[in-house]
Amino acid sequence: TFEEVQSGQATLGSWKEQYQRLRVNLRSANLQAKANIGKAAQEERGLLLGGGEESTVRRRNLQTKAGMTSAAESITESLRRSRQLMVQEVERSANTLSTFDESTSVLRKAEGEYQGHRSLLMRTRGLLSTMQRQDVLDRYVASIFCRTQNQP
Repeated sequence: TFEEVQSGQATLGSWKEQYQRLRVNLRSANLQAKANIGKAAQEERGLLLGGGEESTVRRRNLQTKAGMTSAAESITESLRRSRQLMVQEVERSANTLSTFDESTSVLRKAEGEYQGHRSLLMRTRGLLSTMQRQDVLDRYVASIFCRTQNQP
């Protein structure tokens, strides 16, 4: 029916909007993760190479064996955290792709239904046009018949 077609079109529009929002959100999350990783690396670089008191202490610690071990452990822990964040991002991306796949299949199904309704609407439109032409013709014939009946 016409209402079902409208409902299908509204659902399709809603899914398109949701798809676009998810796409933008994924892109934003990827950019934010990249920025966070860069910021953390920049801070670490600044602490190691900076001229401040903290960087001097760090350099002194690195000169000792215990300091090197501590720094290695710190770096290892930092790498573990980075790896964990990457794993979480990959899982989130996989979930998003899964959602996109589901949405795509639903959209394809909706498109197929729309195509079926479209052909039905086209046939209905053709029948209505035929009926309107027949109505005009019937009225014309009826008016001519009435005129011939009313003449003396």
